[in-house]
Amino acid sequence: MKQTLVCTGDITQQLGEEKELALMFLDIRNFTRFVESHPAFDVIHIIRKLFSSFQCSIENNKGKIVETTGDGFYAVFGYETRKAQSAQSAVQAAYSILTDLKTLNDSYFLPHFEEKIQVGIGIHVGKVVSGIVRVGKEDHSVVMGYPVNIASRLQVLPKN
Repeated sequence: MKQTLVCTGDITQQLGEEKELALMFLDIRNFTRFVESHPAFDVIHIIRKLFSSFQCSIENNKGKIVETTGDGFYAVFGYETRKAQSAQSAVQAAYSILTDLKTLNDSYFLPHFEEKIQVGIGIHVGKVVSGIVRVGKEDHSVVMGYPVNIASRLQVLPKN
């Protein structure tokens, strides 16, 4: 028996808005090699440990992770602050991430996995569109615009 799915949207849902935000992209370097050479349990354990640390740094600097993609994510800063403060918060979060990562490498990843985890971080500030999009039964924050693309491209540069 063929089933027909009908989706209904809530047209009263808040529309998007333009905002000046700071965007941070982060990518774990060479993580595919790690995934290919370690058991799934270790891979998920390390991602959880890293993302937990990264999330604390971001939230402590008034940021929010908007989206994750495997071994990377992007975060926004400035929902509650002005542009200059959002940029400063993003940079402080990046320094915090790098400091915490050095500690994790020295105390955990090198001794237990003989691996040194490295990341690339890109930060850019500018006018973006922000809003909520329903995917399935859950609402997701989205942030789109040219500054998002720039931050994404900047985090790639240290690879070269």
